[in-house]
Amino acid sequence: MRALVLSVASVVAVGALAGFGGAGWWALAAAAAAGVGAITAGARHLRPGQGAGERRTRLHTRGADEAVIEVAAASTDLSLLAHRIAAATASQQVMLESIRDAVAGLSSAAADTAGSAAQSAELATTSRQRASEGSALIRRLIEDLEQSVAAALESGETIAELADRVTDVGTIASSIDNVAARTRMLALNATIEAARAGEHGRAFAVVAQEVHNLSQQAAEAAARIGRIVEGIAATSARSTSTDAANRASTERMRQGLTNAHDAGGAFDGIVRDIDMLSRNIDDVAATSADQASSAQRALASAGVVAVAARATAESAKALGTTSERIERVSDLVASSAVADAGQPQAAAALQAITGALRPVFDVPREHAGRLLALIELSRASAGQLASADLCALDSAMTGNLGRFRKEICGATVTLCPDVLADRRLWMQWWVNDGDNTRQLQVDLDPASPGFYDYTAADWYTTPAAKLATWLSDPYFDEGGADADIVTISIPTLLDGALVAIATADLNLAQLGQLCAPGLRSLGRPAALVTMSGVVVASADATLRPGKPLPEMQREWVTRATSAWTPGPDGWGLARTPTFDWALLVRDQR
Repeated sequence: MRALVLSVASVVAVGALAGFGGAGWWALAAAAAAGVGAITAGARHLRPGQGAGERRTRLHTRGADEAVIEVAAASTDLSLLAHRIAAATASQQVMLESIRDAVAGLSSAAADTAGSAAQSAELATTSRQRASEGSALIRRLIEDLEQSVAAALESGETIAELADRVTDVGTIASSIDNVAARTRMLALNATIEAARAGEHGRAFAVVAQEVHNLSQQAAEAAARIGRIVEGIAATSARSTSTDAANRASTERMRQGLTNAHDAGGAFDGIVRDIDMLSRNIDDVAATSADQASSAQRALASAGVVAVAARATAESAKALGTTSERIERVSDLVASSAVADAGQPQAAAALQAITGALRPVFDVPREHAGRLLALIELSRASAGQLASADLCALDSAMTGNLGRFRKEICGATVTLCPDVLADRRLWMQWWVNDGDNTRQLQVDLDPASPGFYDYTAADWYTTPAAKLATWLSDPYFDEGGADADIVTISIPTLLDGALVAIATADLNLAQLGQLCAPGLRSLGRPAALVTMSGVVVASADATLRPGKPLPEMQREWVTRATSAWTPGPDGWGLARTPTFDWALLVRDQR
């Protein structure tokens, strides 16, 4: 039997050394299951009266008890680790789903970016072509403006020259008019002289008349020329003012020409910028295509990791199941010593009681495992754990309180001093309040009159000192559950350092109901007692839960160390090294 017990211990040790990773979990589960089957088979062959003395000698040796204790402790650690892995895997699965969604979004965005980059490249090409066309138009505009400015300057010079020529024409017309006037005077004189000559001057008079007619025509022509010159002069005067406007317009045209040159330079710059933009867009398109391809590969990898995470979760679940089986077998092996002592009914009752209590006792272990996973996750992501992060424990805590609404009054995860980044002390505390659960806020301000220094409470100090699971004696929780309760405390260690104490307050009356079937199966007075002699559950009206045993019985209980210890008044005490309480039963013999 001892060899079989040690085989289970070695299985647990090998699993711990393997790091509980991947296929190692399954190997551990298979090996542990095989060990459990072997121990169970061996335990079935134990029968009172068949070599009982020899078997008692083996089982009651110190080495065997230590082996059973080691197996029980290892199964407890294994259960805590299973909860820790399950919580970590659940968080990882949530993060993986977020990563998959993010990678899928990244893949879609990268594909959209690649498509947009391609469209932008086409638009850049079109824009470059249009900018080039605009630059060519501006160059032609510059040429036209230069020609217009030259023509305007030439027109101004022509108008000035025309004005000078008009002035010359006016001078000539004035000279003609003077000649006509003198010719008229000459014709008049000739006519007078012809009249004096009489008949001989008649021909001369005709000539004088023709000269007079010519002078008259010359005078009229000079007058017409004068009027034309006056008209041209007026026009020239208007042209002079227009020429000033033309010069101003020409100056504006010159300025416009300068601006056109600047615009042309700007268009050339735009073309160069568009060329650079086109190259950048091409680079972005290529990079986006690579990113889209990488995102697709990452998405596929995330899917593979998600499958592995689900497998890890299943492995953690199997690990938890294996831990439960090891615990049951450890209890069976431990209680077999009671059977070997000639108390098979007491052994069976003790086995039934421990089996009924284990699920309730496992609640704070689950909370402790979840806390360890949360600390590791917070430190990996944020570098430290803050009080606000502990809300991640709430769903598990409230779920367990709802599942064991009658049995568990409240549960806490109490942090050791200075573990949190923002608070020195902290208690994540939930209680059952009728049909609901509620969170308790504790005064943790040392300067406050209502300060609750949990570091001085026995439910904290004792497991912190022992670094082992601790069960309190029953007590009345005034102001909390307002009932008789028992507190189970689980020390929570990370990398060998204590970081928290996880507790569960168990309703003493409900514990009695859980233990009642096992106690009644004995068919005689019996009670479940602590090793300090306080009654936890009772099937005897004289032994009241929450009350200490009579002095003599109490002293005897505190000294008992064997699997079965006879006591006063026909009582006997059955105990196992895997369970902190003992079974007090009236001996049949």
